[in-house]
Amino acid sequence: MAHQKTGDDRSVQERYMKSIAGLRAVGGAKLFLLATCAIPTAVMAQTAAPAADTPTAVQDDSDSGEIVVIAQRREERLRDVPISISVVSAAELTGAGATTSRDLSALVPGLTIASNGVYIQPTVRGIGSNLNSVGSEAAVALYVDGVYSPNTAANIFDLANIQQIEVLKGPQGTLFGRNATGGAILVTTRNPSQKPMLRTSIGYGSFKEMRASAYVAGPITDSLSADLSVVRRVDDGYARDALTDARLSTYDESSVRGKIVFQPSSALSITLAGDYAAVSDLSGVSNKVWNGNTSTVGAIIPTDPREYALSFVPISDVEAFGGSATVQYDFGGVRLRSLSALRQVNQHSLTDTDRTQVATGRSDLYANQDSFSQEVTLASNGTSPLSWIFGVYYFRDKGKTPTFLLNNAPFITSVIDTRAISGFTEISYAFSERLSVTAGLRYSDETKDFDAWRTTGQVADQSANWGAWTPRVSVRFSPTDSTSVYATYSEGFKSGAFLATVVPQTPVNPEYVRAYETGFKFARGRNYLNLAAFYYDYDNLQVTAYQPGAAILRNAATARIWGVEAEGAVAVTDAFNVRAGIAYTNARYTDFTTAVVLIPRPTGGNLQINGDASGNHLIRSPEVTANVSANYTVPVGSGSVTLNGTATYNSGFFWNASNRLKQPEYVIANASIAWKVANTPMTVTVWARNLTDKLYGIFAVDTTAADAIAYGRPRSIGATLGFDF
Repeated sequence: MAHQKTGDDRSVQERYMKSIAGLRAVGGAKLFLLATCAIPTAVMAQTAAPAADTPTAVQDDSDSGEIVVIAQRREERLRDVPISISVVSAAELTGAGATTSRDLSALVPGLTIASNGVYIQPTVRGIGSNLNSVGSEAAVALYVDGVYSPNTAANIFDLANIQQIEVLKGPQGTLFGRNATGGAILVTTRNPSQKPMLRTSIGYGSFKEMRASAYVAGPITDSLSADLSVVRRVDDGYARDALTDARLSTYDESSVRGKIVFQPSSALSITLAGDYAAVSDLSGVSNKVWNGNTSTVGAIIPTDPREYALSFVPISDVEAFGGSATVQYDFGGVRLRSLSALRQVNQHSLTDTDRTQVATGRSDLYANQDSFSQEVTLASNGTSPLSWIFGVYYFRDKGKTPTFLLNNAPFITSVIDTRAISGFTEISYAFSERLSVTAGLRYSDETKDFDAWRTTGQVADQSANWGAWTPRVSVRFSPTDSTSVYATYSEGFKSGAFLATVVPQTPVNPEYVRAYETGFKFARGRNYLNLAAFYYDYDNLQVTAYQPGAAILRNAATARIWGVEAEGAVAVTDAFNVRAGIAYTNARYTDFTTAVVLIPRPTGGNLQINGDASGNHLIRSPEVTANVSANYTVPVGSGSVTLNGTATYNSGFFWNASNRLKQPEYVIANASIAWKVANTPMTVTVWARNLTDKLYGIFAVDTTAADAIAYGRPRSIGATLGFDF
């Protein structure tokens, strides 16, 4: 690696804006090239033939009403897949009042989602991450239409055109590979069809929340169709500065997503997709001094939990855009797929590090991330008892922090360059209609380069490489046509890492997991029941600690997790449906003698020491989570009224490894009434979120300066007017 330090004396902001402009120019050129090259590639494919192993997921089988998933890279009934999966349809998301990705936990037992501004931090069965720096990645991988999204700042998105979401629990090291030790979230967006469609909605609610969306889709020719989804949302916020009356939990989003599908024959399909989102979200930024613990002399701490006193208005902004080209071809018995994707993320966060009105500390971080991925798979496509898939995957990511200011002084400029390549296979054999065995294996190789500069010159020029084999073996037996039992052993691998804001540093070691799971599944029509029991052994579990000036990563020697889950749905009548789930998780560090522990000082703030967290609960790992939702439709003339209700229970958890900061148990209830007006395309919905006005945390942190927390949204009431043509 060779890097030349410039002598440019421009401001860091000017340098950042130039880097962003350059990034956008390069990204725009790449996206244009991707789109234009895909068409001739697709035309040649009619004779040279790429195709797909991942068809579009559908929520219900057209004949039986059973849930269909793509967790094993092919369409299968949920009860036939030997993996613990929670599936949420678009209708269920709407009924629960879920509008963004962070609302998903209301419908999935065992899933907790923390929200730190624009950063989304999912935890599945006790495994997650609470670090947002460039170089760190979530332990729960997010895939949107098959494309991996590595940046937690880009994982907050609107649910306007979602078709289905699958939450795969446990390590997904074989088919989904990198950094999915906790699980994977597969988001499938709606595909355009040959039937014209137009859906629009506009709503208004508490805190001047306004949300408008539109989805249009239809044919261009007999073989070409397209769609476009647009969302605009603004929110004045529910928290304010007690001294200046500034709004401190505002939300502002503009997003667009579109697809073009070309299907000249039943064998060939080409999909070009693109998306753009600009989000500013202060609702989860931990601006509130918690329990009065701050080291700042003269700090004013308002008693109202949703009132702060800061020296400036923070910033939490992200701009994300990307595109993908998928070419699929069915040879008849074998399918080939190529998926190429580009993602770019630009982010800016400005934080009041002491969380008070006294101007003693601030952190100003600009960052951008540019990633490219390419996957090629070859899979069986027939009725043979033997099914298989082979694939190769390449991922390149460059994360940059052109500017990092700590207390108004330039601290560090850094680049983390990641290159990952893997090969994988999975083979299933059905010995009979009742018994099948699946075995898979993946090899992952990752290299990361870390370069950093201060004003004095280059201070880091490091590189590290890691590799791992991640197998999966499962046995499934179906005692009857509507039931199945399974047992699975799998392993997961999370790459080691550098952090962009820490110099000097030793890269954190990779994280490994060995998982054992057994389960039972029943499905008949729209009724289903899924049971699972699991046990995980973790080595070198990656955890977050805080030292003066920055967050760091460390390895906990070992951790063990075990638990049980139950989830099901009942169609009581054609008009009345109930869904419920419950999960018990026991997640503890078994050997963590090098934990960073922050002890409150008598004078305020915290003293940082090394401590022993062995036996403590993993962060954001509640022992019990549960949810229940129901909907009931009543005919009204030739129209109808639908009543929806959702309740989510969380037994409480700890925000840090020392288990000092605790979130108490809470219940969040949402409800809505939707009137489908007779003989019109119009639906009027009145909704309420957090009906009991429960106070609960959505993100918290302890530093040497203070304990800080952000509280969730209070009770909100509103109405939405929708049209479906």
